[in-house]
Amino acid sequence: QKLNGHPNIVPYIAAASNQDTTLRRTEYLLVTEYCSGGRLYERVVYRKNPLEVEQVVQIFYQICRAVKHMHEQQPPIIHRDLKVENCLLTSTGFIQLCDFGSATTKVFLPDETWTVKKRDYVEDEMTKVTTPMYRAPEMLDTYNNHPINEQVDIWALGCLLYYLCFINHPFEDSAKLRILNAKYTIPANNTRYTVLHDLI
Repeated sequence: QKLNGHPNIVPYIAAASNQDTTLRRTEYLLVTEYCSGGRLYERVVYRKNPLEVEQVVQIFYQICRAVKHMHEQQPPIIHRDLKVENCLLTSTGFIQLCDFGSATTKVFLPDETWTVKKRDYVEDEMTKVTTPMYRAPEMLDTYNNHPINEQVDIWALGCLLYYLCFINHPFEDSAKLRILNAKYTIPANNTRYTVLHDLI
């Protein structure tokens, strides 16, 4: 609700909660505006030809605007599950970010005083609320003592841009060591998106 009014964030309409006393949990239901243009994922994956550079930049710019708006809140809102599947299209072709079920303002600051139990708890939480191949290194390994904050969304944006360009993920196998070392490759002989390689 705090994010309502931004053109690149799906508008919130209403919310309700449902308490399940048997399982001792509360389920929250959100009603948002319908995006008749469908999911960006289908538009990208089922195209006959790759997106033009201008199209990639236009799409990515709109997603970045939404993330910037989230990060400008006080405290910053971290999406934590940025991916092509969580971007919708309006009837006029605007990109709208959705699925805020993993969003939080909670920041983790691991340091030498953290116990194994606390590190395991945080890593388990990251496993529950994020998509493996978009997970930032600091979410995978708290022993590096890097802050887990809004910067995790910046990592995911890089993965998302890679996907828009190559219709593949830089860490398709979700291999922990490759993510920790940022070991990915640009497809051989790619010249279409050369201008975006450094940004990725």
